[in-house]
Amino acid sequence: MRKNARLHRTGLRSPTGWLAIALAWFLAAEALAQPVPVAGDLQQLGAAVRADGTPLVLVVWAHDCPYCRVLDEQILRPIQASGELTGRVLLRRVDIDGGRLVDFDGRAVGAGTLIDRYRARLTPTVLFLDGEGRELTERLVGINSVDFYPAYLDRAIETAVRILREGGLKPRP
Repeated sequence: MRKNARLHRTGLRSPTGWLAIALAWFLAAEALAQPVPVAGDLQQLGAAVRADGTPLVLVVWAHDCPYCRVLDEQILRPIQASGELTGRVLLRRVDIDGGRLVDFDGRAVGAGTLIDRYRARLTPTVLFLDGEGRELTERLVGINSVDFYPAYLDRAIETAVRILREGGLKPRP
């Protein structure tokens, strides 16, 4: 009898309580279902990065790459849905088989041209860029451990953020 009274007080015996739980579960699942947005206009993203002082995390991936799917579904989507990256980085992806996009200098380029410039020959490759498209820290290439990858990603993000806060990359002499 006490158990039923406790369930009733928490609202779990009412249809409204179950509906609230189902809605929360649906919203959480929907948030996880959102893929990393595609980078279409790097010039615009670069301006946002410069204004916010946050790095651009650019994921080079391929639709037929099983490791890219693991990175997307098991690491990036959950981190993105948690809100952990909000305000820290701008996260986008470029598909190696993708079409054209606007480069940091405003010119239209093919995704392959952009990927060749960064020498991102393996997928997935995660680049940490400033507003001009320069790499801020060591990239992450491939994925060998789902358990440790979030820590590697977090460490690279922290390094990129620190470099930007310290004034960014210094021009080479």
